[in-house]
Amino acid sequence: MIVYTGSYAIAATGDLGSNTKPGLVFRDLGRMGWAEAEAVQQQNVAKVQSGEPDTLLFVEHEPVVTLGRNADLSHLRLSPEKLEQQGVALHRASRGGDVTCHFPGQLVVYAICDLKRRQGGIKAFVALLEQAAQLAAQDLSISAERDPERRGLWVRGRKLVSVGLAVSRQVTSHGLALNVGRDLNVFSLVTPCGLAGVEPTSLNLEREKQGLASVTMEHAKHVCKQRFFEALALA
Repeated sequence: MIVYTGSYAIAATGDLGSNTKPGLVFRDLGRMGWAEAEAVQQQNVAKVQSGEPDTLLFVEHEPVVTLGRNADLSHLRLSPEKLEQQGVALHRASRGGDVTCHFPGQLVVYAICDLKRRQGGIKAFVALLEQAAQLAAQDLSISAERDPERRGLWVRGRKLVSVGLAVSRQVTSHGLALNVGRDLNVFSLVTPCGLAGVEPTSLNLEREKQGLASVTMEHAKHVCKQRFFEALALA
């Protein structure tokens, strides 16, 4: 297995229009625990490896801290027992990267795609995901920047999107997490991605700074679905 390390992204439920594009199937898993969603994700990885179309999953997780393959346990600020007492699950993930967290109000985008169907390999694919999220943020009046040295999306040094992928038999899994809501308290339980001193932010926190109204998760998902379809659908 090849593992890409980087930063992370999130979602919810509802009627988001057509669920297919050329070479791409979309599923909105709604709000789901991490372990259950991971099982769904791996089922879809197996399908894509067997030749079925690429798959895009949106999900909004119950509170969880995940440990990437390069995770440093010192980046947990609470013991596993104390995390559990606070209602936060802890799981190891096959993705690259360090420690991150997911929670209601974050849109997680799992991109399960066969790299043999695309040009440029894993680095180009990561850039494609970042660009799609960047355009979605722009559609929602947030100017976010990419940083090749620190993957993900940033707003004046504040982290909006994290990215972390795994690749097995040339099929990607995991993807990115976009903070949408205003409550980012779960981040206080970890050193996100092992980056000390980094301040997380969200679409709605940044919109508030501009005097703009909050967007719903449903609206954020609708915008993200359009942009990710544009980026990932095969001609």
